[in-house]
Amino acid sequence: MPYFGGTNGSNAFRNSTNVILLGYPRLSPQEYLFRSYSYGNRTVFREQAEEAIRQMSEQGDTSYPQESDYLLPMVKQYEAHHLAARVEQELYRCAIRDPNGTTKIHVFLFFPPRDMLALLENRLKGCQIQNHELPSSFSLQKALSRKQKNGETKLQRLDHFFEEWSGSPIQVGQLQQELAMTAEAWHHLSKSDNFRALLEKHHVQATGRGKNRKYFRHDPSRL
Repeated sequence: MPYFGGTNGSNAFRNSTNVILLGYPRLSPQEYLFRSYSYGNRTVFREQAEEAIRQMSEQGDTSYPQESDYLLPMVKQYEAHHLAARVEQELYRCAIRDPNGTTKIHVFLFFPPRDMLALLENRLKGCQIQNHELPSSFSLQKALSRKQKNGETKLQRLDHFFEEWSGSPIQVGQLQQELAMTAEAWHHLSKSDNFRALLEKHHVQATGRGKNRKYFRHDPSRL
């Protein structure tokens, strides 16, 4: 199976009209950080970095963020352009490279980054994009499989807690203590789609609001 970079200059797929890309040639977060600083406006970069550090400090997290929501705008922009350029080169290995071609070409991308997809749509004039939503369990499993150098993500810590938990009611404040998580970090986590999918996975329900909110495990076998 061809890999990114392994098709450079190849004509082996020039007649292919169906293309499936299972992944993206991402660099490490640190590499994107270094390149954005080297190639971009360093004053703007410092301003964005200081704001990101302030937000991370408020949440009690001093490690370099892995989640795309935390990335500096300059870094996100560089990553999008880098991925778009690499993916576009892969697409031009197929029949799309024929300027006189009239056959429809189908490209299947799995979890394409939105910013990258917008750049490709602008580059590939006349293309039509169709979005097919995957079940929430797919997105959850992807998040739970993520690896980072400084240990587990907040979502992974919560998943492991639920696996060992008896299911008896627990106050939201106590749950935050068990996970060594600040209120701000918990608020951010609890607003995510993956959080709701994780509750469903472990049959966890909630009652109450604010500080009085409790979580408990619902046993579907008793219905």
